[in-house]
Amino acid sequence: MNICYLNPRLAQAGKWLLALLLLPTLAQASIVREAILDTETNAYAPPIPDLIDYHSHFATVATDAAPKLATDFSTLGETELTFTLSAPLGMRFHVSFPDAGSFSARYRAGNSFTVPGSASLTATISFAGFGGDAIAAPLTNQVDLTGPPFSVFSPDRYDGVAQWSLAAGTDFWFESLNITTLVPAGYATDLTVGPTPSAQLSGSIQTDYAADFGQFIFLEAIPSANSVPLPASWLLIGLGGLLLLRSRRHVG
Repeated sequence: MNICYLNPRLAQAGKWLLALLLLPTLAQASIVREAILDTETNAYAPPIPDLIDYHSHFATVATDAAPKLATDFSTLGETELTFTLSAPLGMRFHVSFPDAGSFSARYRAGNSFTVPGSASLTATISFAGFGGDAIAAPLTNQVDLTGPPFSVFSPDRYDGVAQWSLAAGTDFWFESLNITTLVPAGYATDLTVGPTPSAQLSGSIQTDYAADFGQFIFLEAIPSANSVPLPASWLLIGLGGLLLLRSRRHVG
């Protein structure tokens, strides 16, 4: 009878190798859908006598051609789902609220109703290239998913949304925004069939006075590093000015 004994170190190495080979099958699934927002719009609505007694101001940066989710979650385990709203290459979003209002980010397909059978999942919100005034945590940060058997009411609907309340004078910018959630392993919904999603950043301001706020959420070019003098450059400019002033005094 032949007996083969394995070296303990080789046996341990074999266990690690097996674990590495199994790692891809055990890893959490990850799905990302990115929408490039490139269309700016704004609108103003005056009061309506005996119905609406305030002035309404709206601004958006949006697209009506966001990529579909097109995912059958019934075939997946726990899945990290991210909706990303990005500015075009070389651009960023600038948000500048002249008065207090509401700011939101949304990636949506289907209608806006939440019906029985929906999964309302808490989302985390993150920015890339953020600058300017700090903003508080969002008032709303969630992803809603609805599919069969309730598709007769809301065909293959999904909605990722974040919403903030902003004070007057709030001014900030960023290059992209992520809405991320975890879809549980037991969520058996097929979203492969559905309408083309829309995605947008939007602002709403209500005032008791008339005004033309225009495009208070807009796209702008990302400033070049060469367009803003660095601290050393400011120092050189200042020294140059002092030398010029001294030379003028000496001549006089």
